[in-house]
Amino acid sequence: MHTVADRLYALFMSGALVGYLVVALIYIAEIGFRRNSLIVLRQALLGVVVLLHFMAMLLFSTTTGGPLFTGIDGAALLFAWILALGLLLFEKRLSLGALGAFVVFVIFMVTLYAYGCPRAASNRFPGLESLWLKSHVPILLLGFVCFTLSACAAIMYLLKEHSLKHKRFTAMSRRLPSLPTSDAIVYYLSAAGLSLLTIGIMSGMIGQHSLEAAYNPLHDGKVIFSLILWCLYLGYFLSRRLLGWRGRRGNLVNVFNFFIMLLTFFTQHGLPESLQNKM
Repeated sequence: MHTVADRLYALFMSGALVGYLVVALIYIAEIGFRRNSLIVLRQALLGVVVLLHFMAMLLFSTTTGGPLFTGIDGAALLFAWILALGLLLFEKRLSLGALGAFVVFVIFMVTLYAYGCPRAASNRFPGLESLWLKSHVPILLLGFVCFTLSACAAIMYLLKEHSLKHKRFTAMSRRLPSLPTSDAIVYYLSAAGLSLLTIGIMSGMIGQHSLEAAYNPLHDGKVIFSLILWCLYLGYFLSRRLLGWRGRRGNLVNVFNFFIMLLTFFTQHGLPESLQNKM
């Protein structure tokens, strides 16, 4: 039997999902029409959607009886909200432009995944009742946010580079940041993500070892996944430094790393049953 909190959670989540789709459509409309009224409308709507998303997270914590990041569903919900809040606060300062459309699409997909997850005890991460281990999950999520934004910027770089190479200039390609700007965004966001990932891995292993003296990180699937991801992004920086893979090659490596991150994540945790039944 669904409680009032469950019904409100479903209402807020549905509103957030619809809102993200509308924001994405407004981004697309901005590319063609370039009207300030569209920008104001999009920013106001995104603010409302971020608030709805936040209310849904509060209700999620109430109905599950624990912090958001003690489960894969709540962690995905928090991850999407951090992305949305960052887009709302820093888009203008960072001159992201059309990059926002890519980010909103990622936010929508992650939010949909979180909404499809059954809120059950089976989704809880074991051991996260420890205060030490609770801190490392938000750090990892911030790192994943940086990797997501860097991948979006890399995709934009590749689209811009393709349009310049083939001299096919569209309304969208003209709105994309310059190649040096996109490449710099990719580099610095990847560096921030790798730093946060390193801190998250170390704090997680130390915290888990403090709970279990016989803990072996090489037998922990989440640690192995994180280490693989760490090696991939370290390879991105080494390829830039040692092989000179800046520009197109470096950004292809970055996008590849991001899709490996998504593939490994969903392989490890699987799709929610409620989404599988709809496919």
